[in-house]
Amino acid sequence: MVVYTLAKKWILVTSLVFSASTLANQTEEVDPYFQISEVNVTKIEAEPFNLEHQYSEPTGNRNIGEVIAMVDQLVALGTKVWGIIEKGKPTYNMALQNPINVIPKITDDNGIVTDSTFYSMYGWSAPTVATHRVEYKNGFGMVVASFDYQVHYQHGGSYDGKGSYVAGLTVTAKNINVRWGFNLDAAARLISITNRGTQDDPVAGATVEVRHKVHTITSAHETAESFHLTGTNELIHF
Repeated sequence: MVVYTLAKKWILVTSLVFSASTLANQTEEVDPYFQISEVNVTKIEAEPFNLEHQYSEPTGNRNIGEVIAMVDQLVALGTKVWGIIEKGKPTYNMALQNPINVIPKITDDNGIVTDSTFYSMYGWSAPTVATHRVEYKNGFGMVVASFDYQVHYQHGGSYDGKGSYVAGLTVTAKNINVRWGFNLDAAARLISITNRGTQDDPVAGATVEVRHKVHTITSAHETAESFHLTGTNELIHF
């Protein structure tokens, strides 16, 4: 009777251990449909767009944004961080968010940086647009989330006949596609500004980060990439 009882207890313990091990393995297994296995970023040709609609010359005393960065004789005015996609929908609003302008740092009689300098600058190029497509693939090789983001800016503006500056810098998104079970968010932010020229003839440089994330109820996958651009139209993606 004693032997039978011990054997019965051993069988029960073994069964519990086996059940717990099986449950743990099942818990660790991730459905390939919800598993991000690959993220691809590809440069694509930008579609023509209406310059008059996208960029109108500033008039009056419109505020072009707050000071968000300063270095040497340069200042960046605009919005430092802005959302471009939230829950699979575009969120950028040109009426509410100021594009970034990297211009000469000029102060008024009280030592406060003024944006009036911007309205005295000239020689700006037509807008430059760099477009990249982002694709997230799952374990089955299906594209579960994708979008195009565009970096817009103008370059070459000068002040008092000197320098090459940057204006209208922003990042927007379009062609957003998200499959069932996934959410997509993306945002951009100014990382830094630099003088790529000399003290007497500055060349504005700006580095912007684009961060995007795909997530489900169980996991998330986040990726970041950056752009560096200058007032002489040098553009590096890394």
